[in-house]
Amino acid sequence: MKDAQDANAERDQATKYMRLPWPLVAAGLVALLAVVFGVGLYANRNLRPQVGLVPTSEPALVAAPPATPTPQVATAAPTPAPAVVVQATASPPAPMVTPTPAPLVVTTPTPAALPTVEPALADEVGNAYVMFWRVRSQALLELDSSHLAEVMDGDYLQNFVARLNDLRVQGRAIKSQVVLNYTVLQVNDRTATVFDRLEDTSFYVTPGTEQPLADETNDVLLIEFKLAKTQDSWKVVDSVRQQ
Repeated sequence: MKDAQDANAERDQATKYMRLPWPLVAAGLVALLAVVFGVGLYANRNLRPQVGLVPTSEPALVAAPPATPTPQVATAAPTPAPAVVVQATASPPAPMVTPTPAPLVVTTPTPAALPTVEPALADEVGNAYVMFWRVRSQALLELDSSHLAEVMDGDYLQNFVARLNDLRVQGRAIKSQVVLNYTVLQVNDRTATVFDRLEDTSFYVTPGTEQPLADETNDVLLIEFKLAKTQDSWKVVDSVRQQ
């Protein structure tokens, strides 16, 4: 009897629980599932670590501000100094007598004629004296005596030819470099006297090559030359060297 009562009591208890309405239970389950699904979705989006490529941001292009041009200060170009032309006023230079073809350096100022010497005669004698030095210098350089008789005569000519012969034997010649500073002292119909302060820097050379064999001389010679007029030309016939 008691067992039957217990069985009825259990059935009543079970029946009490089963009496809940099904729509309410279903709505509760749907609500529960929605809550669970929402919580899961939230956790998936916010709590789960994100895996993927993080884009590298490109550097921003910053336009440089336009350079402020440095103000140019206008400077006046320097005015060039005017060219200064210096013109020296001088007396005409002494005529340069260049030997042809002998390389003689001869400077001859206008011969100073004494009051007793007629200027035309002084010029005539002076020109003959310069020609004498041209021929003389060429003969010493080339060891050639073929033109000596045109400017010298007498013993002076013979002595000079002998000197050329000595130079040939010695195997050397002379390159003449002289500066003439002469004065016509006396002239008459047949004779003339020329005084010269001669600057001589001549030197010995090898014949035909002008290769120097010795240093230049450096002499100042005081020489008085005697000239004689033969036919229509003046020739040197003697010389006296002063100390």
